[in-house]
Amino acid sequence: MEGAHSDQNRISINIAPKDAGATLAFAIRLWLHVRPDIDWQNPPFTALQEIIKRCVPKRAPSETDIQGRLSSDFCAKYLWRKGDLNICWTDDLSKHLLLDGRQIYVFRDPFPPCLISETLETLSLLYRPLDIKMHKRNRRLMDMYLKADLEFAMVQQAPLDLKYYPYWHVRLRAIQDAYDGATPRNLRQWWYNRRDRVTWATFWLAFLVFALTVLFGVIQSVTGVMQVYVAYHPKGS
Repeated sequence: MEGAHSDQNRISINIAPKDAGATLAFAIRLWLHVRPDIDWQNPPFTALQEIIKRCVPKRAPSETDIQGRLSSDFCAKYLWRKGDLNICWTDDLSKHLLLDGRQIYVFRDPFPPCLISETLETLSLLYRPLDIKMHKRNRRLMDMYLKADLEFAMVQQAPLDLKYYPYWHVRLRAIQDAYDGATPRNLRQWWYNRRDRVTWATFWLAFLVFALTVLFGVIQSVTGVMQVYVAYHPKGS
């Protein structure tokens, strides 16, 4: 009787594969903060574990010798000031440190646990919470983006060697290459970009000469106009 009663209370729900895929994608997004690409139209269907693996960078094997080192000024402040690279916050972990043109996506909620330590290191690398000079800028950014915690406790400054980033080293290298290859596009970037001291000094010397030439030209023009005016309107006339 109990079995029959249980069968009667059982509800059969028919869900279209497309709707089931959308529901599962939404659940994974809430769980792991990623946007999975699920194809429910063409079986055989991919296992959940494989779907999740495709959403985050593959960790380099422990025996892999990751080469390269980031520059000492590698942080969000100078990436923007010198390299014209802008930070764009995202809730999608799969986009963390993704370089799209001049835009760098940064994940603001380090999660899940398998990536939390290294993702925190990348945030420390970009925003330098232990650097007193960065405190004011970080506070301003946190006021603008309320969900971004840029002053999380860090024992030490994040390392610059890429070998310490088995998950994110490929994207960090891409950002560093874009930063190294960036050329100043406006006066602000020319002022802060002093990596090449000779080029920096040459540019500002030329700019100073140009500015003085324009200034003296304006002064000479104004003086000439005043002289003409005085010649045609002498005192006492």
